[in-house]
Amino acid sequence: MLLENQTSSPGALPAGSALLVARLAEMLETARDNADTHYEVTKRIVAEASLLLDSHLGRGTRASENQNGMLARWQINRVRTFIDAHLTECIRVSDLSALARSSPSYFSAAFKRTFGASPHAYLMKRRITMAVEQMLGSDAPLSEIAMNCGFADQAHFSRQFRRTMGSTPSNWRRERASQPFTR
Repeated sequence: MLLENQTSSPGALPAGSALLVARLAEMLETARDNADTHYEVTKRIVAEASLLLDSHLGRGTRASENQNGMLARWQINRVRTFIDAHLTECIRVSDLSALARSSPSYFSAAFKRTFGASPHAYLMKRRITMAVEQMLGSDAPLSEIAMNCGFADQAHFSRQFRRTMGSTPSNWRRERASQPFTR
């Protein structure tokens, strides 16, 4: 094994790392063997291997970051970046929890404590914000805006918009069109 040959060199891994490397190699080999047929198993193994490596390198979450049950800064950044990049696509809690390297149930609770809303409510609010920007910046039909912002259809968009903004999209747009534009 390469590790045994480098134990005395300047860049050598600390004692006990040989077991870590062996375990990581075993986990990654299992993930590779299951990649084509068992996606969920592969995803779980890779997440565990990554968490193990991060913990060993000292990049894992510090106890103080998670004492209050909130997401760590790195988790917040990773989840926000993913949501922004995939806002118009179907985003599942399981995908977000895998990014945060936690179980879906823990992630959902920690997300709500961190952001003040469930992952679904947060995603809907972000989509509504995107729709508002499009409604103010174009004359595109509401059905087109709904699809551009990741809603299933115009009816879904209208329901979510009314819950969030207190008015239907068409009424809201009409009210804004009759007001002078100011910045």
